Amino acid sequence: NNNNNNNNNNNNNSNNNDNDPTNVQNSRSQLETGNGNQFKPANNIRSGLDLLLVSAGSHRSKQSIPIPSLAQKLETNENSKADPTVSPLRTTRTKTPKKDDELKAFQQKRAVFLEILKTEKGYVEDLQVIVNVFYEPLKQQKLIDEKTMKLLFSNIEEIKNFNFSLNDSLNKEIGTTDNPGYDQFIILTRIFTNNANQMQQVYAPYVSSHQAAFNNFQQLLTSRPDFAKFIKQAELKPQCRFLDVLSFLIKPVQRICKYPLLFRELLKHTKLIDADYDSIFKCNDAFTKVATQVNESKRLSENMQTLVKIQSILLNCKRFQLITPTRRYIREADLWCYSSETSTPKTRHIYLFNDVIVSAKANPKTPGLYNFEGSIELRAVRVLDFPDSPNIKNAFKLMKSADSRSTTSIFTCANYDEKQKWLEDLATNCSTSRS
Repeated sequence: NNNNNNNNNNNNNSNNNDNDPTNVQNSRSQLETGNGNQFKPANNIRSGLDLLLVSAGSHRSKQSIPIPSLAQKLETNENSKADPTVSPLRTTRTKTPKKDDELKAFQQKRAVFLEILKTEKGYVEDLQVIVNVFYEPLKQQKLIDEKTMKLLFSNIEEIKNFNFSLNDSLNKEIGTTDNPGYDQFIILTRIFTNNANQMQQVYAPYVSSHQAAFNNFQQLLTSRPDFAKFIKQAELKPQCRFLDVLSFLIKPVQRICKYPLLFRELLKHTKLIDADYDSIFKCNDAFTKVATQVNESKRLSENMQTLVKIQSILLNCKRFQLITPTRRYIREADLWCYSSETSTPKTRHIYLFNDVIVSAKANPKTPGLYNFEGSIELRAVRVLDFPDSPNIKNAFKLMKSADSRSTTSIFTCANYDEKQKWLEDLATNCSTSRS
């Protein structure tokens, strides 16, 4: 019993000492300076924790910082869950980066929409200048015949009528708006999609013949003073805005190439979940095909014009049919030709097509004309690189698969780069011809 009483007294004294501010202050000083035995970690862990709690309580009382109640904490948590954009420390709502990006994309989409309408209106006005200032007056004055008119202007009247009708549909169904929405985007792309096939048919002849028209214009401006005078006077009219006739005639070519770019940009700023996505996607796909088909028509037309031109300057080739539906022109050049490594070289003008090589010799009497000498079908030959030797450099070799000794031909080019181009084109078209 005496021992228990002594322990109780010691505990009471310890508690009284802990609650005494003077003792607490002394203990804190001893803790900071490292003095005092009661702070040995092994024996006085509980006293140290009590001291930290007392110090924290003393600090809070000095700073007078209010402690939120449980109800206040729950209210703050509920508000944060209800609106994730509201911070517990802020009362103002801010836009998230995601919404900023969506707004920016829609603004860019609207800008493309307005650009399509604006540029279509300007393009139709340019077509009207071509017809009213140049085409119709030339036709009325009969300065040139109908065939030449067709070569110069192709089907410009048909293009003008088509785009006038297209622009009229846009004005009626969309009207004038600076703030388009999904409905306007759908109407715009639907109108263009419905006219895509007809546009391809209307523009293909014009684009295909544009280069020839350009060349004919240049020739007439230099050879026909009366024609040149008429064109100069027409270009001074205010409708032309200081642009020459050739600058106007290239506009249909530029416009048909511009449509896919505009609709691709419109699709770029459209999300899959947008109400107008399907309509914009179909329009972009339709005009990508239109551009591809028009370019292919242009390529085929230019290829045919090249074949006709080559045939016109090749003499003595009646036994060789140059123009065929599948033949494509690749390249041509003056090359040194050897029948063997020790033979004397001869200069020949070599034409490479997708299925045949044609060799011709310059006509000594008429510059610019060539005498046809022979042809080699690519499906019957092998193409080999010919290593440089003291006498022959930058050369390639053609050999017939059946008899390499009797049909070997060596061709030397002007430089290494030209040789590589010939080798690449020959290798590609030889394999294609055999397949």
